[in-house]
Amino acid sequence: MSVFWVGTALSIALVLMPLRSVAACLTAAAVPNRVIALFDSREEPTPETSRIAQHLAGPLAKNGLFPTYVDVSRPIPASIATNDISGVVSWFGTAVQNDDGLAAWLDAQDADCGRPLPLVVIGDPGGPALWARLGANGATAWTLHNGVREGMKVMPQWRGIRAPLEIPPGRLLAPRLPLDAEPLITIPGLDEVERALGFRRGAQTWLSELTMLAKDSRGVALVTVDPDQIVAAFTGDGPRAVPDLAMFQGLRIALAILLTDGWRLRAPASGRSSLGQPAYALAKAIFGETSAPVSFGWPDATTDKIGSDADATDAGHALATLPHVSALPAYNIAGGISLGSPPLLRLSHPSFGGPKATPRAGSSAISELVGPPGFADPTGLHARAAAVARSDTPWPSSPDVLVIRARDLLDMSGQLAAMRALELHASDARAAMKIERYAGWLEGALSAQIVPEGPYAWRVQNRGALNTLRIDRAEGWVIDMSRSTGILGTSRYGPTLFVALDPASSAPFLALRSTTAAVTADPAFVEVVEAGPELSNVNREGCQTVFTAEGRGQIKFRSSAKPAVKLGRLSLEVVPTESDLWHVSLPTRAASETLSIAVGCP
Repeated sequence: MSVFWVGTALSIALVLMPLRSVAACLTAAAVPNRVIALFDSREEPTPETSRIAQHLAGPLAKNGLFPTYVDVSRPIPASIATNDISGVVSWFGTAVQNDDGLAAWLDAQDADCGRPLPLVVIGDPGGPALWARLGANGATAWTLHNGVREGMKVMPQWRGIRAPLEIPPGRLLAPRLPLDAEPLITIPGLDEVERALGFRRGAQTWLSELTMLAKDSRGVALVTVDPDQIVAAFTGDGPRAVPDLAMFQGLRIALAILLTDGWRLRAPASGRSSLGQPAYALAKAIFGETSAPVSFGWPDATTDKIGSDADATDAGHALATLPHVSALPAYNIAGGISLGSPPLLRLSHPSFGGPKATPRAGSSAISELVGPPGFADPTGLHARAAAVARSDTPWPSSPDVLVIRARDLLDMSGQLAAMRALELHASDARAAMKIERYAGWLEGALSAQIVPEGPYAWRVQNRGALNTLRIDRAEGWVIDMSRSTGILGTSRYGPTLFVALDPASSAPFLALRSTTAAVTADPAFVEVVEAGPELSNVNREGCQTVFTAEGRGQIKFRSSAKPAVKLGRLSLEVVPTESDLWHVSLPTRAASETLSIAVGCP
């Protein structure tokens, strides 16, 4: 599984049914991209350390939603622009200070929106008034449980849990099921009354914290409910256009990170030396030449010394100043490694409370590298890289991240694994990207406005450096290229469409059509499927499609007949790959060139 740059790695286990209505304010012009995230700083000091940030910010960002954090222990903002809001999520451990005021404030947000905002409540709703909004009685919500799971009833969609839901004996937050609520999971109470661990009541969903978090054999907390399905409460049904952070013109984005733990350790002694090479020397040899972009998991080596080892410091400086290398702080946390987040990785500056409280969309924690070994590496270190190599579908919210630890360069298998990982990064199957550039995509994902313009049609505005849009739940739908503008082409992975936007288009427009609709195909039509070089300024006129191309690599495109392709005045060889698919390879070019693809021209 890929690593979230905008959230955390998640374990999918339970499935919730999505709401049947589209969740948006009546007055919204663009698709709302914010969720009010209620937290209590008395138990969670900052938004970034809250359970919402740790477990839900990533899935929210994956679905084109970003949390606006509101600290309920401080004065609540008088109003929030509900046009931007698609719902509310709360996760409290105890009652809040002023639950009556919070309940009234939530009612006011519903009134401003024009309909009840979808609400997901996890754990304690926060007090009697908030229980009442859910139609439940908080005074009788607690019950005793004997630890036995017999009698538990779950919706069929919840049967996908990977590990048994263990409910320890003792006092348990499990209210009586409201009469007008749909049960998600229930258990028999010792008072012989059916008790709920989750229910849905109109636009409101309540979940026990027990159904959200479990622990693996190492004691690491895992999310046991599919968070994407929780987020579906805010997104409704049907095709949905969202910013994508995993693709670039059809190619998977890849980032490599070298964690410099064990930087001064040495490889085993060899016949040539009584003392083996240190890890920094091996890293310099592997990463120091022309290579795919690499980020170092350490404080900036151009300013910080690496302990007292002058040679290691010099090697670090040499590597950190290369044009394809970035530095990134790293430190150990419980259950894994966390990469520090300098300003370039933030979506906006964090603040406490208020309508502008929009810190980065979750922590950039990297889980411990565990799992089956990859690249013939018996240590399992490169399991993540192996997962990237084996994966056949993009992770819709983040790039593939290859993590390599310096101390594991000390044996031959680790060195080979690192070199193969870098080869994968530099291959046509992945488009490696520097962190600075990826940060620009993050900013674009936050600022992008997706404005509906008719049924299943959207215009994309204020997208900055974001150049890929994703259409989720697009079974039976394709892009209607005859109506769409500013689009290079599309790639499909299962029910998901990835749409490559023209970087030169200020406001691309895309429209869907049903695959069953009768459409007369234009025999001269060309659509890019994947592109190693950067393509822009697409212009389709008559029998020719013209792009500006910069860089080198392979371009795969869709055409009904074999085309003639020119780069400037140079004719390129066109190779068929499969039905209606062709590819050409562009040689190394320092400057941009005109690429023309002609089909059926006289």
